Amino acid sequence: MAAQEGGYPKKLLPSLLLEYSKCKNEIDVIIGTKEPIFIAQVLKGSKYRDEQLMNALFQYANNTIDCGGELFMALLNSHEKYTSRLVMCMASLFDEAFLRIFLVPECLEKIKVSLMFESNNSSYLKFLYDFLNMEMENIYYSKYNCTHLKEISYYHDYYFDKSISEKGLVLYEKEFLKLVSDNGKSIIKIIEKCPGFIASLNEEEKFQFLMTLYQRSDFKEISANREVFSTLFQNEEEITRK
Repeated sequence: MAAQEGGYPKKLLPSLLLEYSKCKNEIDVIIGTKEPIFIAQVLKGSKYRDEQLMNALFQYANNTIDCGGELFMALLNSHEKYTSRLVMCMASLFDEAFLRIFLVPECLEKIKVSLMFESNNSSYLKFLYDFLNMEMENIYYSKYNCTHLKEISYYHDYYFDKSISEKGLVLYEKEFLKLVSDNGKSIIKIIEKCPGFIASLNEEEKFQFLMTLYQRSDFKEISANREVFSTLFQNEEEITRK
């Protein structure tokens, strides 16, 4: 007997999708399948604008690691208000190599816009800051070698193959990684000015952040956060007295 999910044999799901993707009042049937891949197909048909389907995708995505592509396409095509949830959902499901898919320029643009909605989202800001700083370092030391990006998934292979056909490989790699690096650094600087970012740091991380600003001679940002940084030295004084 065919495996069932939500009361429907899986072999019937494609025909159900075709039928119900055109019927808004039957959207609960699609959600009831509890299949994130099929939910994502109908979501694509709604141009990623259906709130119920978006919530269902988040709800059931945690049940499988086979929906990376569907989450990635939702990230590229849905409104930026969903970006943080999609990024954090993917971060909880996939390993570091797959998460480099966030470096595709279209993803970085969505992430940059999402920061307008997420200036106080400490966990999101901290994840992006750590992830992007690590990847910017990888790119810097790679000397324009895209190997660590191409290993990720077939979405990267598709992206690279499509773009490389128009240019030479060496020139394309150089331009691509410069675009990634510029966008990544821009996002990092935006995050550093978000109130939720410093709130996400422990004492050691605050000190490292202070040193980063000092090394960049960014005294304006140091001054803007002087009260936060002053606690570092107050704590040190208290320890010394003890």
